Amino acid sequence: MIEHTGAAAQLRMLMSEHNYTPDQIAETAIQTLYPALSEGAANTYERLGRGAVLMDLRELAEGKLNTSYVPLHMLDQISAASDVFAGAVAAASAYEPERQFVCVIWLAELVTVFRLQRI
Repeated sequence: MIEHTGAAAQLRMLMSEHNYTPDQIAETAIQTLYPALSEGAANTYERLGRGAVLMDLRELAEGKLNTSYVPLHMLDQISAASDVFAGAVAAASAYEPERQFVCVIWLAELVTVFRLQRI
């Protein structure tokens, strides 16, 4: 797990200045950390295989923003316990690792899945 304190502070500032929707918060978080997410996903894929970067924004108001790479077999287990992650399993099963990565944003009760191009 990696904590992104600077990015969390930047996102909190943006949220306080604007009335962002959850989707806008997710997209802004990805834009803020895109290079690190892309590189981390590529490096971790080499070690652990298919999976997704999980960006946990549930404690963003307290200044916490964490990312973790979750291998596909663990996504399957999480999805079995909560169908909220079913889209993450589908995306992680279908992306092209040579060119893409999957980022799952977890914000309160909302889970949003993005399939993104690697840098």
